[in-house]
Amino acid sequence: MIDITEWGPSYAGVLSELVTASMPREQVSPDEVMACCWDDPGLVLGTPDGSAALSAVIRAGPEPGGSGLRGFVRLLAVHPGERRQGIGSALLALAESWLREQGAATVEMASSLPFYLWPGVDVHSMLAMQCLAESAGYRENGSVVMFSLPVTFRAPVPEGFDLRRTLGDADAARVGKLVSSEWPEVSGSVGRAIEQGTCLAVFDEGESGSRAVGVACHSVNRGGWVEPICVVPSCRGGGVGSALLSQVCTDLMVANYRDVQLPSVPSARFLARAGGAAGRVFGTSVKVLGSQQPERIRSRSAR
Repeated sequence: MIDITEWGPSYAGVLSELVTASMPREQVSPDEVMACCWDDPGLVLGTPDGSAALSAVIRAGPEPGGSGLRGFVRLLAVHPGERRQGIGSALLALAESWLREQGAATVEMASSLPFYLWPGVDVHSMLAMQCLAESAGYRENGSVVMFSLPVTFRAPVPEGFDLRRTLGDADAARVGKLVSSEWPEVSGSVGRAIEQGTCLAVFDEGESGSRAVGVACHSVNRGGWVEPICVVPSCRGGGVGSALLSQVCTDLMVANYRDVQLPSVPSARFLARAGGAAGRVFGTSVKVLGSQQPERIRSRSAR
């Protein structure tokens, strides 16, 4: 019998250390783990000794091939010394059971927008996760290419526009109006970025007053990651997006980053012109949830 408990927020540091031990390339801080796994409520399961853990969440919206609720596995980590003992499979089975009970018809290893730690499974550095997903019946359904850009990139703000950090209530309302009408799916990310002071926006200072026409946020899910970056269609190609990206680079240079990471890109051509390049590749996969129940696993709450 595998002993598994439900982890509460006090385990954020333990989970961060586990991710580092099981995925050395990933430097996920306790704050990032807390924001993704507990500030955005879902399910976190782990072993009492801290050697393995999983985080899952359910989202409203159409799942591939249907409509309703979608489940996501947003983190699954097993310490290298504890692998090949069925712990990862047991955690995954429990999570799938919970998602099924919540009404999810599918479960995905993909970006659980608006809050997530990875947009999928890294095809180069997360082989164990790929193997586990394959053995558990997940099928590949796409990939995400992450772009990177040196923080030295600079571009001017086009004439007639103003770029500023979204701090006051008036600007926050303008940005909220833009996002809710144009890109409602990123409202959660933008709202969190406004709270953190990492939301930048470009405003058209016309005769009718100030109007937000573009927005870029960084370090919402992971430090140094840029998402979203959006510009209204009527202002694209005029330098608004470049100005936003330039200010993001300035912010992150001050914070001692060498590069910015973009897990979702508005345009590969836009980033190529700015000096960006394709980097990490994440595979995404999905599984249709049936009615089967997981093997008997003892689970209790550990807050």
